[in-house]
Amino acid sequence: MISLTIVKLPSGWLINSKKPNGLTNLRSKLPVKSRRINAVIAILGIGSLFCPISAAQTSELTGAQSQWIAEQIFANECSSEVKCLTSWNIGEDFPSFGLGHFIWYRQGQQEIYQETFPDLIEFYHTQGLETPN
Repeated sequence: MISLTIVKLPSGWLINSKKPNGLTNLRSKLPVKSRRINAVIAILGIGSLFCPISAAQTSELTGAQSQWIAEQIFANECSSEVKCLTSWNIGEDFPSFGLGHFIWYRQGQQEIYQETFPDLIEFYHTQGLETPN
């Protein structure tokens, strides 16, 4: 089984997939070079136009439900270990942060993966959230 995480960033969607052994990370920006994935995304997007959700159909999560979901995500992505939230993997010349595995390169550094940490900071700023200087 492959673990798949999809994250919406200001610059696009980030897909992060891991094999069970945890050794292989494939990160890419959409559009993905897979007709199946693009077809599924297109169908979901087009289908959502015909399935509007009214206020009566939505529900609010309780604090306990939100906490439970957060704990499940944390357990799935990090085995519930805080040290997993930041990592500098063997063979990589850059750190990655958080459950989204946001990558941060040194100035001018070029790598095969898409740098995503600056997009995360930009998103925080557009949401009015403060970040460290």
